Amino acid sequence: MKKILFLLLISLTFACKKTEPVPHEEVLRDLSSNLLRPNHETFNNDVDSLFYYVQEIHNQNFDPYNIQKVKEYFSSVLFSWNNINFFETEAIATTYIHFRIHKWPVDSAYILATTQSTTTIDSSLIVNQSSRRKGLSALEYLLFREHAFDTLQVSSQSREYLFQTTSILKNHKDRLKSMWEATEYSNFENNEGSGVYTASNFFYNNYVLKLELMLHEKLGIPSGLDQNTTLDLNMVESNFALQSLAILRQDILIMLRVFEGYNGKGLADICRSNGGENTANLILEKWYSILQKVNALQSINLRNAILNESAAIQTIYLELKSLLSYIKYDLPQFMSATLLYSSNDGD
Repeated sequence: MKKILFLLLISLTFACKKTEPVPHEEVLRDLSSNLLRPNHETFNNDVDSLFYYVQEIHNQNFDPYNIQKVKEYFSSVLFSWNNINFFETEAIATTYIHFRIHKWPVDSAYILATTQSTTTIDSSLIVNQSSRRKGLSALEYLLFREHAFDTLQVSSQSREYLFQTTSILKNHKDRLKSMWEATEYSNFENNEGSGVYTASNFFYNNYVLKLELMLHEKLGIPSGLDQNTTLDLNMVESNFALQSLAILRQDILIMLRVFEGYNGKGLADICRSNGGENTANLILEKWYSILQKVNALQSINLRNAILNESAAIQTIYLELKSLLSYIKYDLPQFMSATLLYSSNDGD
């Protein structure tokens, strides 16, 4: 009888035991080890390689191999940056470096006018321009516009604009690398900060902002699905290298990995451990559904998909819109997170 009562007591103890909340630091360390650090390393190496081959072009070495490599490394930089552009701390956000590395659409009219003029093109001219006149969007225009390399061969101004813009990108990369290695990896992984500016809360808000960017700037505005917009294919990201659909697919995959966890814990683990099992499962289900629909698109780029697969694009847009609502309004209660509504790009 005593044995039966003892076993019953043990069973009740385990049944009543609550799941311990997953510490935010544990999740941030896993995300840093498995996504942030390796992807930052890839970005650093890609920018250095791009700079090397841009120097070759700047020196008028138009060997087909150099042309191929400069285009390849530009695409690599674009994708590696896309994997880390929402990993940010408060200290890094105040520098506005992320916005200076990539904003679109490119101000092609300014670049064209400047490279066709006798204006002295140096770093002081480029660095003070808006983000749409420098960074990745400017590099894409110079490397992938029609007759890009024919123009670079005959135009020293175009070569100089390309070189100075890449040099500034490398400087931004070096500054970011220095900040992360000096203090910000530690601040992120140990969830430093106070109030609404802890690393975890700041990261949650950047996760929301990236999803809003995907919904509106990458999909809703160019397709005319956002309120008070009309179809405007000039607003599609990567209109010259035609990587827009691949970038959107990568956006979804990296956001899914951050939420689900990638070789470690993710945001869903925090959510579940605080009683949000249903919310976590619903968000994951929506991410996988969106990924499946994007993978099913037959077009080679987003521009063509908007024109030729409009019904599928609208379905993806509406699913992203629904997902955003859950992440903004249902998830915070299970994340001990506070949604911040201010956004400033520093331009």
